[in-house]
Amino acid sequence: MKTLKFKLYNHKRNRHLKRIVNASGTIYNHCIALHRRYYRMWGKHLNGCISLLHPEPHPSSPC
Repeated sequence: MKTLKFKLYNHKRNRHLKRIVNASGTIYNHCIALHRRYYRMWGKHLNGCISLLHPEPHPSSPC
């Protein structure tokens, strides 16, 4: 994974882009926390199928 560092200057044209970048970072950090919490609880790594079912597994899920 590659990490990029950049600065968004405050300008009205960048307002929408800044919101999208901030939302993406929040979602990414939430997924990392979810994986860590799952590993602490169950001692297993979270697979993609279970992570799609977050927050609660549905009984008729395909996984």
